[in-house]
Amino acid sequence: MCLAAALAGVACTGTSEAVEPAGGPAGFEPAAVDLAGLPLTPGAAEATVSVESQGDRDIAVWMPEGSGPHPLALFLHGGGGGDGLIEGGLLGCLVEPALAPLSPIIVAPRNARGEWWLEREAAFVLGLVEAAHATWSIEPSRTVVLGYSNGGIGTWFFARERPALFDAAIPMAASVTFIGPTPVPVYAIAGEDDELFAFGEVSRAIEQLIADGQDVTFDAKAGGSHFEACDYVPELEAAREWLTARWSPSAPQ
Repeated sequence: MCLAAALAGVACTGTSEAVEPAGGPAGFEPAAVDLAGLPLTPGAAEATVSVESQGDRDIAVWMPEGSGPHPLALFLHGGGGGDGLIEGGLLGCLVEPALAPLSPIIVAPRNARGEWWLEREAAFVLGLVEAAHATWSIEPSRTVVLGYSNGGIGTWFFARERPALFDAAIPMAASVTFIGPTPVPVYAIAGEDDELFAFGEVSRAIEQLIADGQDVTFDAKAGGSHFEACDYVPELEAAREWLTARWSPSAPQ
């Protein structure tokens, strides 16, 4: 089970429990992140960047072909620490295959437990998004936050806490912890057989948002296991088509 959890990017404590957040800060600010030295070579790479008041932090990036401008996809991993995001990990087996037709710049910060709602990690994430827009050729109004497991929880967190930074959110395999109203359009994905986060609770919370008129689309994966994250490519491809339709010049504004 722990091997499966590690591959899914979730924490394994010996009791099959993912890390649950105790709550997030209300007034955090982005930390300055230096991306100037990163190579722009197409493909995936791991890098270390300097973060204000935090020192060196690790990220993974995937650069598309062409000079841009490109959409920006911020990917948040789960509680397993984000080791091996590229080779055999979620960036390589899930995010890049599903989103590649959009030609996005994909950036994935790393932290030990995937607790993105903590002040230090939130500052890192927000600073990374600001630095990406300041450093790279990013399309205006084309920034999406997405994540799996704890990263899905973090996706809901940022969609609600910092909606001005994101144009869409795709939480996958998240708990109900931060599910709630947001002005950010959401495409939520959950596995019906999720072993960690009760599907019934998650589906009820999301369906209530839809009933309340929130801009939320819900994709329930039949037989979806929390520990088989790479199997969610078809659902993330459907989310990509949702993004494509929303970002079409003819889409209602």
